[in-house]
Amino acid sequence: IEGKVKGKIKIAKTLTIGKEGDVDGEIRAENVKIDGKAKGKIVASNKLEISANGNFEGNIKSDKLVINDGAIFQGDANLED
Repeated sequence: IEGKVKGKIKIAKTLTIGKEGDVDGEIRAENVKIDGKAKGKIVASNKLEISANGNFEGNIKSDKLVINDGAIFQGDANLED
């Protein structure tokens, strides 16, 4: 995603929010990578990665969480395996 999206997003495999991406809502996917901004709730059945340029505010439910140096995360994380 390289633009502004508000609402629910459901994808079977991988969702990438690019540097120009701005998502406000609920995301459900196997893998999620945030290079831009996101706010709301993310359910990643496998892995969520917030890159050095990424910014996420909200709630996370995922098996794996990667927060790179420089990334911004504000919220709660529920990690399950």
